[in-house]
Amino acid sequence: MNKAILSQISLFKNLSPKEISIVADFLIDKQYNQGDKIFKVGTVRDKIIIITDGMAALKTGLDSEQTIALFKKYDSLGEMALVSKASTHQYGLEVDTPKLKTLELS
Repeated sequence: MNKAILSQISLFKNLSPKEISIVADFLIDKQYNQGDKIFKVGTVRDKIIIITDGMAALKTGLDSEQTIALFKKYDSLGEMALVSKASTHQYGLEVDTPKLKTLELS
């Protein structure tokens, strides 16, 4: 991913170019299909997701009954994984478009 784009993502906006370069080295490209569950309620928070194409829906409940938020290109999720590896997801995250591309840091 273009490092200039990373500096525009709110999670990384205060990092220096050198720090952004370091972060970029650890990001992994992933692709998901519509309906794939990226986060499930009750699972351990273990990664940060940056959406690079498509949309994902944050859902309530174990059966993902209700959408409470939509995330789009350059939105980031899962920042709590940096704070506490013992915490769990309170919501599910599901792919809401035919394809979803992400950068992930775990």
